[in-house]
Amino acid sequence: MKKFYKIESSRKSRFLLLIATAILFFSFIKNGYSKIDTVDIKPPVIVSGSHCGEFAIQVTDDRSLMINQDTFQRDVGIIQPPVLLAGRSENISEIHSSTFEPGQVNYDFSFMLSVLNKYVDAKAVFFVVDSTNRNFAFDSVVYRAERIQLTPNLLSFGNVFINTESRLNAQIENMTSRDIEIVSIRLAKGILFSIVEMPKDLIISPDSIHRIIISFNPLTDKYSEDVFDVDTLLIETECLTYRLPMNGIGVKPAIIVEDIDFRAVEVGKIVVYNESFNPVYGKGLNISNPGSGKLIISGFYPLSDFSPFGISQQAAMQLNNFEINPQMERFINGITFQPTTHGEFFDTLTFKNNASGPDSVCHIRGIAYLPGPYLSDVHIGRVRVGDRKKGYLYLRNSGENPVSVSGFELSQLSNEFRIIDSEIKPRLSSQSPALLYPDRPEYLGYLQEIQIPVEFSPNTEFLKEIKVIPIFDIASGIEKGRIFNYVRGFGFKPLIEASGYQFPGKTLVSIKHPSTGNVSIASKSWSADLFIKSIDVMPVGFTLPDEFTFGKALPRDTSINILNPLEIPVSFLPREAGERQVALRIISDSYYGVDGSKWDTTFIYVTGTSYNKVISIENISIDSAFHCRITEGLIKIKNISDTTEAFIIEVKPVAGDLGAFTIDTDSIDNNFVILDPLDSIYLRFRFETYDEDKDIFELFLRVFSDVDTSTGIIRINTVKRNLIVQLPEIENTVPGAILEYNPPKSFGPEFEIIGDFTDLNEIDIYSFELEIEYDKKDLFFGGKVLPGDITSGWISFDTYETEVDGDRIRLNITARGSTSLKGLKGVLCKPVFIVLLGDSSSSDIELKTAIFPSAERCINKKLFSGKVRMSYCGEEVRKIVLSNRFYDLKSKTANPVLGGFAEISYTVALPAQTYIEVFNSFGESINLISDGFKESGTYTQIIDFKELNTGLYFVKMVSGPFAKSIKIMVVK
Repeated sequence: MKKFYKIESSRKSRFLLLIATAILFFSFIKNGYSKIDTVDIKPPVIVSGSHCGEFAIQVTDDRSLMINQDTFQRDVGIIQPPVLLAGRSENISEIHSSTFEPGQVNYDFSFMLSVLNKYVDAKAVFFVVDSTNRNFAFDSVVYRAERIQLTPNLLSFGNVFINTESRLNAQIENMTSRDIEIVSIRLAKGILFSIVEMPKDLIISPDSIHRIIISFNPLTDKYSEDVFDVDTLLIETECLTYRLPMNGIGVKPAIIVEDIDFRAVEVGKIVVYNESFNPVYGKGLNISNPGSGKLIISGFYPLSDFSPFGISQQAAMQLNNFEINPQMERFINGITFQPTTHGEFFDTLTFKNNASGPDSVCHIRGIAYLPGPYLSDVHIGRVRVGDRKKGYLYLRNSGENPVSVSGFELSQLSNEFRIIDSEIKPRLSSQSPALLYPDRPEYLGYLQEIQIPVEFSPNTEFLKEIKVIPIFDIASGIEKGRIFNYVRGFGFKPLIEASGYQFPGKTLVSIKHPSTGNVSIASKSWSADLFIKSIDVMPVGFTLPDEFTFGKALPRDTSINILNPLEIPVSFLPREAGERQVALRIISDSYYGVDGSKWDTTFIYVTGTSYNKVISIENISIDSAFHCRITEGLIKIKNISDTTEAFIIEVKPVAGDLGAFTIDTDSIDNNFVILDPLDSIYLRFRFETYDEDKDIFELFLRVFSDVDTSTGIIRINTVKRNLIVQLPEIENTVPGAILEYNPPKSFGPEFEIIGDFTDLNEIDIYSFELEIEYDKKDLFFGGKVLPGDITSGWISFDTYETEVDGDRIRLNITARGSTSLKGLKGVLCKPVFIVLLGDSSSSDIELKTAIFPSAERCINKKLFSGKVRMSYCGEEVRKIVLSNRFYDLKSKTANPVLGGFAEISYTVALPAQTYIEVFNSFGESINLISDGFKESGTYTQIIDFKELNTGLYFVKMVSGPFAKSIKIMVVK
């Protein structure tokens, strides 16, 4: 209807014009002019105006007047468009934005001319001829560019120590013959660079020179010569902007001093720290400068009084004055260890230097032992978090008499180190100890060395260590703990931190975006560099390969240093309208699982939005839509022109996941839709997943109109809800105990299968099926399954057992009920087991499957297996048949603790001295909760955390033969 209205308006205007012409004609007749000759002898009239290289030209040919008694002048108008004389024009565009109507007689119209490069002079010559082809009007326009010269071309500050200031001068010179007014002088960023001085008078006369002083004050240093701090000086006139780029590098020295470990040394001997202790780096103490400025060491602070460690005179002279260039290292030989008594010793050697860190202290340690048995240490080396690696310690004897060895133990409970008792050579036990002979020739052929394998499986990053302590026969006269040494390992975990780039704003098709973006890839880990296997660029949707261009080659088989992230510049030149995007598929060694041979795939995106001159589709991106829920929304189609209307012909899905989306186009299909300038319409869309294994869905839309075509995208990332099922880990269970026993009394800890559905609120769950596999020599299923707290009232718990092989049993549990599990967390069920008298100290219980039929396609299941650890308290293990006594320690408060207090519960089986103590993550004692005699029974205790910082704390209980630690996370 709008279009018809416009057509009628135009007809009405022409009708009025016709009436006016008729009136004029009859007026001529009435006044006696019917016999006067009518001619057009005047050229068209041209009037021009300009601003900053944009010229607006107005042309009129609409005059009527008496020339003399016989002749009347009347313009006949213009049919031919204006003509630009290209051969006489320079640096000027074609004629555009014309209101000239081809094929019609034009009496009044306008057109535009634009200077192409506004930093250079320009001119244009053009003409217009009227419909007689006799009357010509020539005209021209001239553009004189403002010309300012900035020197130098680049303001480079070079290397500047951080937190110090450096200044440089820049000059502005007027290269024209007229005054130029400077509108503003400013910096694009103005963070590390600042303008110290600039001209007070911003009118620059011809050939005059003005000075600007810029300062650079870096706050951080750079670890690579090709990474600069950058800014731009902007000189703005009324029409133009001149740019002077600048850069600089902040530098600082750094120091890293290697720690020294002399390991085990016999009392009375003197050893020098050299290549025998430091085979990796070379001779002596290693000092390195990983910084970007020169490191100067001017001395050191003395070691402690009566320290067994020493510094030779030659080493002391070296340490009093020497330099280390950036990225270089030096070695100091002459650090000694001369113990006079047995034990473990520590000291620190601190250096005076001009660096701010990260480490100017050398921590020195050593173990001294008396002649007799001694234990070597071992550094297992770098082990990826989650992996396992084995190392060996060796027990030898430097004394004169054999000693009896019955075993080895760790100095504390650890879930990262484990002595592999079955592989100790020779096999040891309290019933069958081994006699270790001195390592002297007369005992050749006897046992002179015991090999102790230790497995290291780090849970977290960085250096870990633990003491290994031999256990000697009482007759040997060696108290427990006097002989020891360390097993060490370094846990590392490569982690990637990568970010793409979103080009700001919208870019006109075929015009390069004025900004250059940066894609960043860094090692997020502090324990390992990041190894990039490959980076592949994959256009998304209809994006063309050449729309995004990277300024440097993408790395392949390259390591990215912890301290030096990789920045890759990227530019954007769109070829079509809509969201344009490429994905960078990064394959690196940042793998979270146990198998270190696998690679991790990370996707980052570079995105830009482009537009045509009229129709634009607003792209839609929805994150975290639930995988099993219908998602609806609106698509916005807008006319972004302020002058041109658009008739919408069709809106059509053209690519992507067509089966997952429905677009309501009835308003387009059934109506004559015309978008006025700056108007919008909305179309409803509906999304529903159709592929269980897919989590990223895209639909590409194309809008066809009578003026242009535009493309848009709907992108939806779906997520599946997490569902967790976990078997228990039960500590200190005696053989014969019943795991979860109904009235009259529980004789052991409960076997509780935990289900966590707190992330799943949309789908009801009324049934499940579990399969548990266990060793039949350790556990016996009692034929009964009790409901848990979240399945209370469920009436069906069916079970059947299957023998997997000669050693393992698989138990199937199928449960159904009338109350839903959605949103709950708690005990699903409690199968009853009897702990048998097996040969192992622990028994693994594996959760093979967990099936929830109503939610399978909508969830990510995380299954955690369990373990039962035995406690053999009696000397004659075989006499234990059933025990109704048990110990326990557990937290009754939700973990983490948000603020003040936590409540623990502990059970004492046998009357004994019992202490409970709180430690921080560094192993430091924080609070002694209990240290006294306790009768048998269950107790509760409130622990006050309100004065402690956020962090991980450990509560340890020791009572008789029982010892256990639990973790409590405090968050404030």
